[in-house]
Amino acid sequence: TARIASAVYDRVCRLAMDYQSAEDEVRIVSRTAPLAAAAVGSRGVEAVVAAVRDSRTHPEVRTGSSVRGAIDLVLVAHELAGLRELPTLEPSVSLDAAQLALSGRIRLREGSSRSPEEVVRELWERHLAPLAEGADTGPGGSGDQPAPTEDPGKA
Repeated sequence: TARIASAVYDRVCRLAMDYQSAEDEVRIVSRTAPLAAAAVGSRGVEAVVAAVRDSRTHPEVRTGSSVRGAIDLVLVAHELAGLRELPTLEPSVSLDAAQLALSGRIRLREGSSRSPEEVVRELWERHLAPLAEGADTGPGGSGDQPAPTEDPGKA
């Protein structure tokens, strides 16, 4: 890349835009991935969005994740939970989903001694782990999602 000449720069308009509000990002995630968002639950979506937003202001992160990271995190958590037959907020599910969705999206500052995976784990511990601790982590329990009905043939 190269800097453009000042004569060209003088002919360009610049519009600076920031990210959406947290409430708008929650709505975006919920509308883009409705089944996954329902499986994670409203508190889970809010925690995912908070973790992603936190990646943008983390002192060791040069470039944080956009709302696409939050969308992918709930999608991956939903699919992983189904494959593993565990709740979406089960720590092993939500942490793996966070690693898959976010570790490739963040760029660390020069001189950081940590890996992206370590930073993602910190964000997960700050925002998602507390939900997992407070949720029913038995089969089907994510706090917001109902437990599956028992199969009458398995008595």
